[in-house]
Amino acid sequence: MSLLHLISARLNVVNGACIPLVLGFCLAVVSPARGQVAPVPYGSLTVRLQPQATGLNGVLTGNTVNARSQMIPIDMTPLGDGRQLVLTLSGHVRLLKADGTLMAGAYLDTYNSNSPPIIGTTGGEVTDFRQIGNTSIAAHPGFLNPLSPGYGRFYTITSELPDVFPGDFDDGTDSVVDSVLTEWAVAPSAVAAGTTLLPGVNVTKREILRAARPGIIHTLADMAFGPDGTLYVTSGDGGGNAFPNTEGSAFEQDRWTNAQDPSNIFGSILRIDPISLPGDTRPTGGQNGQYRIPTNNFGAADGDPTSLPETFAYGFRSPYRINVDKTNGAVYVGDVGEGQREEIDRVANGGNYGWGAYEGTRVERPDLVAGAAGVVPPMFELYHNLNGQSESTNIVGGFVYHGSAIPGLQGKYVFADVGENNGGQPTNVVDIYYGDPATSTASSRDQMFRFNLELPAGVSLPDRIWSIAEDAQGELYLLVGPDRLDLFNRTPGETDGGIWKLLAPSNPLNQIVGDVNQDGVVNGNGAGLPANDDVTAFIAGWKSTGWASNYDRYTHGDVNLDGKTNLLDWYILTTHHQNAGSLDLAALLNGAPVPEPSSYWLLVGGLLLLRRTPFRSRSSEA
Repeated sequence: MSLLHLISARLNVVNGACIPLVLGFCLAVVSPARGQVAPVPYGSLTVRLQPQATGLNGVLTGNTVNARSQMIPIDMTPLGDGRQLVLTLSGHVRLLKADGTLMAGAYLDTYNSNSPPIIGTTGGEVTDFRQIGNTSIAAHPGFLNPLSPGYGRFYTITSELPDVFPGDFDDGTDSVVDSVLTEWAVAPSAVAAGTTLLPGVNVTKREILRAARPGIIHTLADMAFGPDGTLYVTSGDGGGNAFPNTEGSAFEQDRWTNAQDPSNIFGSILRIDPISLPGDTRPTGGQNGQYRIPTNNFGAADGDPTSLPETFAYGFRSPYRINVDKTNGAVYVGDVGEGQREEIDRVANGGNYGWGAYEGTRVERPDLVAGAAGVVPPMFELYHNLNGQSESTNIVGGFVYHGSAIPGLQGKYVFADVGENNGGQPTNVVDIYYGDPATSTASSRDQMFRFNLELPAGVSLPDRIWSIAEDAQGELYLLVGPDRLDLFNRTPGETDGGIWKLLAPSNPLNQIVGDVNQDGVVNGNGAGLPANDDVTAFIAGWKSTGWASNYDRYTHGDVNLDGKTNLLDWYILTTHHQNAGSLDLAALLNGAPVPEPSSYWLLVGGLLLLRRTPFRSRSSEA
């Protein structure tokens, strides 16, 4: 791990320029006391947050079934040709064109008489949002391919009034809302066009799955397609104490034990194929038989007749955002914690992810631990209360980056914390994180970093990040808006519903740590020209100061951007160099002044102090 990852300071934003905070001498950095966990450090990568589209909060009129507030943009999916579909919480599907602008009005309005108002009341007034409304949209991977069974098809998850239509998952217990997965099949003549979709004219609607839910939180919240066309759907544990505990019902057990039971829908990741072709011999699912079940699902292949065949993995509390790495099919989910931990999980078929025996790596219910053997620990974990400070509130799962705008981010998993005041905890400013998905779970926080953030002049951080989205080229976006308590009464100064893109910082650094000469690789031995030898470029900039830009600093060897090229920068360079063991700084400087040996070993001692204690086992509380 580079020293930069441990001590680099967040970049302040002043009139649109990134100004690094001055770093203290390395020996002044003190590691946490034994038993404490170090905060997630700011890493070496900077991203610029650039607003792309706004106006996704107010009332939408015109070509809508029912003129009403959009609330916020809640999810976005690429169509594959530069266009993207944006779903608003209140059910508008907006079209983001390839040029980054929104088509006027609604591309499709999903409103129908069975869609309830957004529920959540204080004093009889609607003032809050939970996981109902319209929460997810996903285009089939074959949306643009006329030869694909998914041609012209996209899907939404919406909330509808309960007990109107029969459900696929409903044991007769009173429910408060139905979560409904719907297919929208666009007429071939309209697939590539930017024309408004009207049911019965150029788009048809088919209900795929309906689940009765006992509460208004931890519902069916999200979905994502795998490269093979199967659809992953998240199902939370039902939420709170909503279960009526009716004898003989699926809700008889509480939400902790339900999440540990693959025979019910709660606390699970489901996997289905929403498209059934003639001759398909796979079993159909649900009471309505509108989807097929992959026969290798854990719940279909575990040999237990009580297991739900749709079950892919289980042991989740509130899996709010799920996404699939299109390059290898790896599944990642952000699972919102109860009150102590937030977690990112890499989801495997048949995996048990701990809730309600565990909340992240923390024991939640000791009586359930013995029955939760083989639980998969989280890939990354954030704390609500870390050494007396609030670190996170609600996690937002994201994507493994495969774009080209930020080269140093390639292959890293990007996720966020929403940023809000939650349950009396200190207000959190939004944070965006990245980490290596190949890291071992035992040292997950050692491989997780915060981005340094750059904003355009006059732009402030958003009140809340609602989702992260990916386009067809692998570039990432934030879907932002006001805090959930302000959705129904946004006032001046609060964030408008918008789409922000993650871009490289305004200075032209390529984000590869140690790449002094910015040629895309960290190499050299001091014998080559600066243009192709990072060591030569570093030596040329040794002890120099006074540069005009971050780019000039970096290309003169100041790789931690603290204003001077010194031993700290050498440590970072050699940590990332291909042949660090063969480099001798004193010899390379050829007699130039270097620290006395005693000072050097003090520096080394300071570096050793920065090593952090990895997580203990799941059964202990940090």
